Amino acid sequence: MGYPPPEDLSREIERLWARLGNASDPAAPASYSPPAAGAELAWETAAMLKAQQRRRVAALTEALETKEASLKHWRDRAEALQAEVDALRAQADGGAELVFAQLLDAQQRLEGAARALEHERAAHLEERRAMEAALDEAKARIAAEVARAREAEARFSRRETQNLIDLKDVQSSAERRQQEALQADQAVNALKGSLSEAKNALEKTLAELLLERQERVRVEEERARALKKTDEVERHFADLQKLWEEERAQWRELWDRERSTWETQRQELAQWEETLRREREAWHSELQEKERTHLTFTDSLAGKIRETTAAAEQVAQRMRQLESREERDRAVSAQSNVDSVRAAAARARRVRAAASALAAAAVLAAGSLAWRWGAQWRYSLEATAPVASLNPTALAFDGTLLWVADWGGRLSAHDPVDPRRAVREIGVPEGGVFRPTALAFGDGRMWTLDAARARLIRASAARPEAVLAAVRSPGPAPTALAFDGSSLWSYDSASRALYRHAGDEATYQAYPLEDDVVPNALAWVDGRLWLHDTKSRRLMIYALESGRFALKEAHPSPDAATAGFVVLPGKDGPLLWALVGPSAQRTQPALLRLKLRRRAPFAVF
Repeated sequence: MGYPPPEDLSREIERLWARLGNASDPAAPASYSPPAAGAELAWETAAMLKAQQRRRVAALTEALETKEASLKHWRDRAEALQAEVDALRAQADGGAELVFAQLLDAQQRLEGAARALEHERAAHLEERRAMEAALDEAKARIAAEVARAREAEARFSRRETQNLIDLKDVQSSAERRQQEALQADQAVNALKGSLSEAKNALEKTLAELLLERQERVRVEEERARALKKTDEVERHFADLQKLWEEERAQWRELWDRERSTWETQRQELAQWEETLRREREAWHSELQEKERTHLTFTDSLAGKIRETTAAAEQVAQRMRQLESREERDRAVSAQSNVDSVRAAAARARRVRAAASALAAAAVLAAGSLAWRWGAQWRYSLEATAPVASLNPTALAFDGTLLWVADWGGRLSAHDPVDPRRAVREIGVPEGGVFRPTALAFGDGRMWTLDAARARLIRASAARPEAVLAAVRSPGPAPTALAFDGSSLWSYDSASRALYRHAGDEATYQAYPLEDDVVPNALAWVDGRLWLHDTKSRRLMIYALESGRFALKEAHPSPDAATAGFVVLPGKDGPLLWALVGPSAQRTQPALLRLKLRRRAPFAVF
């Protein structure tokens, strides 16, 4: 049922009141006199219209209040939805920023890994493992970041689904409210304008939701670009890994080539050592021939001394005869022959002095030759034990066992009582190439000289496989080690100097060695430094005097292929253990136990 607008009702009521007023006007025509029943009917009609108007006004007021409450409810709902959309946008922006930050962090780590890779190439094999570990860690982190990104994507999808459900609920509720609003419009046409405004607000909310959806699509596109960037980073990582594998193959090929070159040089060195051995044998035979010549000369010199002594005795006897004759002559003519007798006595004294000097010189020359010959060492071989090593490089004694180092990186311990079998074998647990060239023990520690990286490695003597410290050697070409009871000593063939190391091995003091030697083994014996010179094939003994090393003795080497030696006390004198390589007399390396003796007993050792 339709109702006229309030303005029309007001105008109709005013018109009726005007008619009533005109009816009661005294100026009205006298011929007109409405009946009393008509006036009452008019008043009742007016009262009824006024009551109807008041009811309509109350109904409109109630409809307006309902409309205001409905608009307030939808406005609150729209604000709540706006707040939720803002929160979702903030979460989406935060998730995208987190993904971008994580990708940037992964890119930075990959750049750091690339720089570490370049550094690894410069540092060769040592830092290769660290680079591989860094690359593996970066790969794992990227995988973790991708997994977290996927998890965030799943959470975002679930929230989007929930938002769509909520939006559908809002749309259905909006449709229901729209139907209610249409019914209200049928009841109250005056509220159409307000309802259109509510529709506009709802359309605005829907437009904002559409914008939010577009923003979400943009975020998804950015996430897709981020995932694409992640795939590119993974492909770049794979390219870097492939490049690293190629580099490693090149380094391996270079190492094989260098190793073949080293093997060739080693064979040439073996040939050179064989040539030197032959020369040494020739020199030794020549020396023996010279010694025999010296002995013959000494025998002849002793004969000459005996002849000189006999001649001196004859001269003395002749002088005594002359003196007796002179005494007889003095008895005859004492005063006349005083001057001639004195001259003869002076000549006799000069002759005796010359004979004595000649005899003393001969004795001294023969004694010096005999002393030098008797002071030389004589090696008496007591035992020989083969060593299961392809290329032995060093020998050391830890107080109980003899330790042998091999160029391949293995260390073996042997019992001096029965050194034929190794009682223990270890390999120092270090990555990369390990080339031990010298060993030393002392104060419960073991030092190893690694020629591959020119460094000193310190370990416990009880557990040599556990490395405690590794420092660079003072020079680029270290060859020998020795412990004097308080300090560690090393020799470098490039700088041609001996180095005394402090407790941390990094601090040292240099002592130049003036002699032209190339030692491959050192040992401290009774406060003196013994070294084996591979150039002259001699054992040389030095004493540290006033800050410099002075050569005291030099003796032939026990074997031309000596790689290391140890001097130990024995029952009848010192024992020398020598580690020797293969030669013409031996097909494999061996340990020699030698007894040291002087050639003559008067030369005190």
